[in-house]
Amino acid sequence: MSRRVLLILPCCAAGAACGPNIEAETIANRVVMLTNAEDEPLTIHKIVANDRPGRSECVDTPNAQLGPGRTYTKTFFYCDEVSEVDIETDRGTVTIDLD
Repeated sequence: MSRRVLLILPCCAAGAACGPNIEAETIANRVVMLTNAEDEPLTIHKIVANDRPGRSECVDTPNAQLGPGRTYTKTFFYCDEVSEVDIETDRGTVTIDLD
C-alpha cells in the first residue's frame, strides 16, 4: 500500500485568480483524500480522476462543503490507478499530479 501527500499552493500571477489550497493524498492508488488547507470553507463541486471526464467511474460530483482542515474521501475503484485529479470548487479549479 502506498501513501502520498502533496500540498498544492496556488500560483498567482498579477491580476490572475488563484485556485484553492487543497492537500491531496492517495492510498493504494485508488482512494483519494482531499483536505481543505484554506482558512475558509470551500465547496467541492466535481472531481475527475486521470483526466477521464467521459468515464462515469472516474467522475465524482459531491457538492461537499469542507471547513478548514476537513477532508473528503472518494474511492475510484474502477478507474485504474489514480495519478491525477482535477478538482472544481467554488474558489476555482486545480489539477493535482499524484505521481
